[in-house]
Amino acid sequence: MPIWQQITAPFRAQLDMLGFAADAMPSPDEWLVAFTRQFLRRPEVARGAQLLMSGLRFFTADFVAALTLLPPGERRHPALPGDIPQATYTAAGPIIVDVYERLIGRKAGPAEIERGFLAAAPALLGHYDGAVYVTTGAHLRFRGTDQ
Repeated sequence: MPIWQQITAPFRAQLDMLGFAADAMPSPDEWLVAFTRQFLRRPEVARGAQLLMSGLRFFTADFVAALTLLPPGERRHPALPGDIPQATYTAAGPIIVDVYERLIGRKAGPAEIERGFLAAAPALLGHYDGAVYVTTGAHLRFRGTDQ
């Protein structure tokens, strides 16, 4: 292992997927901004679900309540640059609230919570190709089609 990796390894091990340390307490806005930036680096459904799962330790009743009070991405100050980052920021909040209400708040297991995020994560991609993604149970379909 190169010397630089040896020196920085202990610090990297303490950061989650979004760069938050083990003792971090980000606000809902800070967390959503970090999520948005990380998701946009590689916008994929499975990665979106993984990134959402990385915030599980922060998703408390208070965090989720504060999340519901945030303005949409286009009205956030300072504004996020671009339509896609604004849409991603805006879409992530309701996904977290929904999964919290259905699963996290009811003490569901990690695998069930991850399935919940995986089912909801396609909504993060709707602004890339103009499609509106809808989940129906375990099936993904596109609004206006029978796929």
